[in-house]
Amino acid sequence: PAGYFLVSTDGEEGRIGPVAAIDAERLPDVLGRALAAAGRLHRPGMAWRIELPGECWAAYEPLRAAGFRPERLIRMLASEPIGRWDRYVFRDFDFL
Repeated sequence: PAGYFLVSTDGEEGRIGPVAAIDAERLPDVLGRALAAAGRLHRPGMAWRIELPGECWAAYEPLRAAGFRPERLIRMLASEPIGRWDRYVFRDFDFL
């Protein structure tokens, strides 16, 4: 396996995440599959949300190419890396 993802809908909102890859280089492929799954669930007028840690550089370009734009930016402070965030896209803000 290259990783995994969850895609869900609730009324007029869709959510993508978590999306995780076993290697940072594979995240764009796993994220691409998540976006394709979201596309199959999409209905006109539906808003989609994905939570992304600032260190997950591999996800920026695929998300921008899919039409996602930053809406809410939150700074997170840590004295040392907590995890391998370069391989992970979160679902909600309660990821710590």
